[in-house]
Amino acid sequence: MKKLTIFAAIALIALAGCGQNNIGGVSNATVGTVGGGLAGGLLGSTIGGGNGRLLATGIGAVGGAVAGNMIGGNMDNKNNNQQ
Repeated sequence: MKKLTIFAAIALIALAGCGQNNIGGVSNATVGTVGGGLAGGLLGSTIGGGNGRLLATGIGAVGGAVAGNMIGGNMDNKNNNQQ
């Protein structure tokens, strides 16, 4: 059940960044940073135990945030070029 919940959360976060328009002035880069950080942290928390799990969660969150920001930024650039 835990794996299904994690998968569902990651899927919802990933789909949230797919919109063409910025909603409420929030850029895709921001959505990608937050969503990627959450998804990476969730994935990292499934690895290891004890202090290793804490480290994996932190690394996953940072890596996910960086990747999400880059992907969202590229989406923002493409959206701006289409207008």
